[in-house]
Amino acid sequence: MMDIFLAGTQTTSDTLKWIIMYVADNPEVQAKIHKELDGLGNDFDELRHCKNKMNYCEAVQREVLRMRPAAPVGIRHRTLRDTKLGGYDIPKGTIIYANIWAIHHDPKNWESPEVFKPERFLNKDGSLKELDKKTWLPFSSGKRKCVGEALARANITMTMALFFRRFKVSFPPGAQPDFEPMMLEINGSPKPQKIVVQNRI
Repeated sequence: MMDIFLAGTQTTSDTLKWIIMYVADNPEVQAKIHKELDGLGNDFDELRHCKNKMNYCEAVQREVLRMRPAAPVGIRHRTLRDTKLGGYDIPKGTIIYANIWAIHHDPKNWESPEVFKPERFLNKDGSLKELDKKTWLPFSSGKRKCVGEALARANITMTMALFFRRFKVSFPPGAQPDFEPMMLEINGSPKPQKIVVQNRI
């Protein structure tokens, strides 16, 4: 139960904090989020049925999870037998970690990987691209991937939509945001930041 509560709260709250930071640092992204959410009109009252109408919000979430995965090196695993990977011998019983951060920031996988660009997940017509599960894996992959991915992403989408429908965020004038993650065990958490939050409605 402790694993469920820790894994399901810290990672989701960290991701929401990263979303607020990246949106505050990119006013043009925030304007597109507001336009998309405002365009839902009365449909917003039935938000849980609107996911297919929030492609840009989904793209922002994907890009934040790419740039700042909640667990940059994933959960540790142990090899079940002697094996070879990339020319390296890995003995049975070795503790291994998947370097998700490196995969998400590899220029072989992503154009300008250090640039925050939600549009990389959208087609020209605004529809969502199909995810490449070999290069985008903030919830890990395979049989041992995060069992809470669907719930976490739904919670993030709903909270993000409710928040940005009502608020506008920015950094205080002259503030220098710090996007370097603060490592807490396996979590890559954002450092405390000052954010200006303004009512939109």
